[in-house]
Amino acid sequence: MSMVRITVSETAARMKSFRSAICLIGAVAALIAAAGTAHADWREDLSVLRIGILAHGDPRKAVTRAEPFRLAVADRLGIAVEIFPARDFAALVDATASAHIEYAVMSATAYALASNRCQCVEPLAVARSGDGTSAFHEVVITRQDGAASLPELKGKHITATEANAFGGLDIALRQMRREGFDAADGDAQFKPVKRSDLAIAALRDREAEGLVGWSSMNGEPGEGYSRGTLRQIGRLGGDIAKYRIIWQSVAIPHRVHAVRKSLPAEARQALGDLLSTLFDDDPVAYDAIEPVYGGGLVPASQDQFAPLAALLKTADAATTPEADGNSGEDTSGEPVIEQPVTGGPAPNGESDEGSG
Repeated sequence: MSMVRITVSETAARMKSFRSAICLIGAVAALIAAAGTAHADWREDLSVLRIGILAHGDPRKAVTRAEPFRLAVADRLGIAVEIFPARDFAALVDATASAHIEYAVMSATAYALASNRCQCVEPLAVARSGDGTSAFHEVVITRQDGAASLPELKGKHITATEANAFGGLDIALRQMRREGFDAADGDAQFKPVKRSDLAIAALRDREAEGLVGWSSMNGEPGEGYSRGTLRQIGRLGGDIAKYRIIWQSVAIPHRVHAVRKSLPAEARQALGDLLSTLFDDDPVAYDAIEPVYGGGLVPASQDQFAPLAALLKTADAATTPEADGNSGEDTSGEPVIEQPVTGGPAPNGESDEGSG
């Protein structure tokens, strides 16, 4: 019978290897435990995510409509989520800047104002239209036989559709004024009308020499681009070839989902991942929070809002109504944000492309 000899040196080597393995296992276990603790810590620290949305008149109905989205966010983050219905975008700006909420769904103008006010917010995603665009431009349209530039409209009648709150039209007028053409105060006869079809009729019938409208500036120019006033002219029976766009504003992004920068990075990442797939993975939740634009939510960056923010950093920015004209929000009265309201499930609404 043969004997297996194990020398002292071999025994020592094996013991050293065993101790190394134990140390490695311990280190891995510690890392896992630390990761788990960090994973839990931000949830415990945050405890509840407060999302601000527009009430559109009735706070309870707004919360009811948003319920599928609230559930989707709560499921993804694993924490409680509350919806705060705000009366107008001014309330969202104020609530975001004052840390009353951590997340807001707001217009691009409201986001730019919030960013200018506290530099405490960042955009997660913007709504995309069915044509693939995530922004629009204000434009000045004239007849082909009319003015070819803004200076040529000096002293002429310019029309537009009245806005009942601050938004695209105000951005256009502000940018034109910065560029040396004050359409609303002296350089032209600016006469807005109640409806877009009336503004188009005024331009067609030569009652106006220019029209401030909007356009996606995407798609075939000969067809009036994919969306906007020029395309509407065609839908109303006009010959698009008889008109042209002589000026356009900076890009104005669609509705934006924004968060405070103080929100933990893990939470921001999880929210960004949720939003990027929400249209495909949970259309009920998507329709509950984005009833207008039917192309999903796409990642956003601060650079997309920089030109707009710069326009709003003017001497009279403090008097700018913090609401979005494209949504028709009423900005009368002081900003008010309601307390959370519990709502039931919202019906699945059909996405309907809006006018921006």
